[in-house]
Amino acid sequence: MAIGAYRDVANVKQLTGKLKQIGVPSLTEKFDSPQGARTRVRAGPFKSREAAAQALAKMKKIGVDGSIKQSGK
Repeated sequence: MAIGAYRDVANVKQLTGKLKQIGVPSLTEKFDSPQGARTRVRAGPFKSREAAAQALAKMKKIGVDGSIKQSGK
């Protein structure tokens, strides 16, 4: 589930920490954008779309939003 991309590492650590506190797994990926280096934050992986929807509901309670997308297989 895509959450966002951040330039500041402190923002990444804060967000991933919040996700961990509510029991939502996350992963990060560094990449280069036209605006410079960024770190993408994603929630997951989840076993099902329903599990992803439940995680999204938890995230929204702490002010974090995302978009559920099926990963390529």
